Amino acid sequence: MILFPNQIEAIFGEMGYTNPAFILAVYSPGIVGVFMVWRHYGVKGLGSFFGRLTLWRIPFAWWLVLLIGMPAVFYVGAAIKGTHSVAGREYDTRPGTHRREMSLPCSRHLAQE
Repeated sequence: MILFPNQIEAIFGEMGYTNPAFILAVYSPGIVGVFMVWRHYGVKGLGSFFGRLTLWRIPFAWWLVLLIGMPAVFYVGAAIKGTHSVAGREYDTRPGTHRREMSLPCSRHLAQE
């Protein structure tokens, strides 16, 4: 994908988050890691390996900061700036901007024609 992007795109299509080749390239190290743990230590080793996910090493209050506080900071910042993102597109909601873009995402492309 890095060395021959044009040839790869000709074979597998446009690279994106839904392309199976992209998904395989991203997740294959993790899949192989799980396979290696299973192969070397067996099912008991997998239990121990995945059991590490449940270790809580910080107080519960910090988990709340992480899960609630960080997204709240993002949304407050977007509200102050006057922009927000929907499905990867950024819309300007400041006064005086065209509201038509918010209601019809393709209007930006229609206006260019």
